Amino acid sequence: WIAGRNRQQRGLAGRARAVQRRGCLEGAGRIAELTAQYALGVNQGWEGAAVDINALSDIFAPDAVWQSRMMGVRAAGLEAIVVG
Repeated sequence: WIAGRNRQQRGLAGRARAVQRRGCLEGAGRIAELTAQYALGVNQGWEGAAVDINALSDIFAPDAVWQSRMMGVRAAGLEAIVVG
């Protein structure tokens, strides 16, 4: 009975690790997707090109903080980031 229970517990632990790994991979995929959205929408402002302001609401959360020490900028909240 104990050996069977240990196998069952190992099986459950293995499934839990698989679910956790899948969650990590999904999270990493979402981060890569957001990075690409940022590059396409925001980095278009480089060298005088227009920034896609509409893309910002898809990239940043309503309570996001965008800060650049190099540029001396800190904006808290989506509205402040967009107005920027």
